[in-house]
Amino acid sequence: QAKLEELAKNAEAEKAKAEKEQAAKEAELANKQKEEAKAKDQKTKDDQAVADQQTVVTTSQEKVADAKADTAAKQADLTAKENALKDKQAATKQAQNTLDSSKE
Repeated sequence: QAKLEELAKNAEAEKAKAEKEQAAKEAELANKQKEEAKAKDQKTKDDQAVADQQTVVTTSQEKVADAKADTAAKQADLTAKENALKDKQAATKQAQNTLDSSKE
C-alpha cells in the first residue's frame, strides 16, 4: 500500500513537472512569436520609411527637372530678346549711316 502511494505520489510529481515544462515551452513559443511579430512590424515600418524617402527623392528630382526646363526656356527667351535687340541696333546704325550719307 505504501509503495502504491509512493508510486502515485511520484506519478503526480512527474505529471506536475511535465505540465510545468509544457507551460514553459508554450511561454517560450509565445515569446518567440511575439518577437517575430515585433520584428515583422519593424520591417514593415522600415520598408515604409524607405518608400517615403524614395518618394521624397523622386519629388525632388522632378522639381529639379522642372527648374532646369524653366531655366532653359528663360534662357532661350533671353537669347531671342538679345538677338532682336542686336537686329534693332544694326537697323538703327544702318539708318543713321543712311541719314549721315544723305546729309553729305
